[in-house]
Amino acid sequence: MERFKVSDLKTLIIIQTETKTDDGMGGYTIEVTNKCKVWAKLSQMSSHRQLLYSQIIDGVPYDITIRSNENLTIDSKIIYNNKSLTIHSIQENINWPEFVNIIAFEKR
Repeated sequence: MERFKVSDLKTLIIIQTETKTDDGMGGYTIEVTNKCKVWAKLSQMSSHRQLLYSQIIDGVPYDITIRSNENLTIDSKIIYNNKSLTIHSIQENINWPEFVNIIAFEKR
């Protein structure tokens, strides 16, 4: 197994949350808040891995590794290179528990 190094966290990403606010007319407005900026290891997921794990999603998938962060939830959005990524899954890293692995995708 390849050793993970903190120096692999070379990409700055923004974690965002969306809050729905009642507009008083039966609908709502969405307010987007930048929660924090974190350093990440980010790479585009290979087609082979998508097929292997049945991660067939409509969009461009990314593998992201960051330090554990209480601002991150499955409903968060990730901004990377002016692209908005939707989180598909969050999983603790078995070998390095202070990190989490995220699969996120950019919708086409």
